Amino acid sequence: MNPYILLGRILERFYGNGISKVNGYKGFEYIHETRSTVYVKRENGKEAPIAFEKIIDGIEAFQLKPELYNQGPSALRDYGITHITSPVWSLLHLLQIEDYEKKELARHQIKKISILDEHGILEHELELSWRIYELALNAYHHADYLFLKASEEEKRIISNSKSLKFLRVVCARTCILELSKLLTKGRNNHYSFWNLVVRLKKKRFVGNINISAETLSEIERSLFTNKDIIEKIKTIRDKVVAHDDSNNHLISRQIFNNLLPLLELTHSILSKLCIEQYQKVCPPEPKNDIRLDIFDHY
Repeated sequence: MNPYILLGRILERFYGNGISKVNGYKGFEYIHETRSTVYVKRENGKEAPIAFEKIIDGIEAFQLKPELYNQGPSALRDYGITHITSPVWSLLHLLQIEDYEKKELARHQIKKISILDEHGILEHELELSWRIYELALNAYHHADYLFLKASEEEKRIISNSKSLKFLRVVCARTCILELSKLLTKGRNNHYSFWNLVVRLKKKRFVGNINISAETLSEIERSLFTNKDIIEKIKTIRDKVVAHDDSNNHLISRQIFNNLLPLLELTHSILSKLCIEQYQKVCPPEPKNDIRLDIFDHY
């Protein structure tokens, strides 16, 4: 099993139990966690930061040699874990030895897990969602410049350059593809806001979740309010960007006037989630208007 899935399960159980203790060994209390570290309190009252990467090292060691499970904390020293062997070993024992054993399943036995049922680390997923948003925003601004904002002299250069005309089309399409990752429905669409709301409601994230039910309802309402525009973008993605369907000439070009509102919607949703959960200052919102035509021949 993927070590990061096991890490998520360990953190979830540690947070839920409030303590990690193996009979005959010292226990460790849960304090708090960040996107890369969980903080524990030793029995002597001292606080210790445990990097997720060290827990991953322990998971991979147990997967390589499951017999380490019963050999005590010092067995982890051979795998690059020092000074924090006891808390890491204790955390690893929040799972059973069977969880670390690799079992080959027959093809008909393999069960695909929906993203809605997977556990994750919220801050990590929000960070990746921001990256997707920023790529869409940057692609949007580049296409805007190459299509509209360039000076007359620059436009003459662009019109005579196959590379620049190709680039503006690629930027426009990239914007649509990246926005689709965040705004369209799909049971296994990992970064979909629709799925994120469901997973938050089902408590599919480890650690403290500070996002209120009211905020989740607001996000749902904003998605439903814009569902027609989102569906049009999905149609463009499916019929034109991902596939060159023969009837794509029937699709209205005016859809590209809706890219800016969708970027603003995306920024609004991410801002609400990040500020409420982490009190973070979010990147600036999109401001430029744009009218794109990715059907422009180059």
